[in-house]
Amino acid sequence: MPDKILSVDAVLALVPYCRMQLFRKVKAGTFPAPLQLGARRIGWRESDITAWQQSLSVVAYAATSVGEVA
Repeated sequence: MPDKILSVDAVLALVPYCRMQLFRKVKAGTFPAPLQLGARRIGWRESDITAWQQSLSVVAYAATSVGEVA
């Protein structure tokens, strides 16, 4: 099944950022880069956004378990 392409508004509905923060994170390399779909249109692969969200979950889990003593 082909990957779904998400618009800027669809991505903003999934992440805790405003539009400006989103593009700052893209520029900094801490958020997946969009695809150029046309002269004035961009979009993100749904799988890229899902993978990014999962990587945050793994990092958050690792950070909380570092201080634990067995």
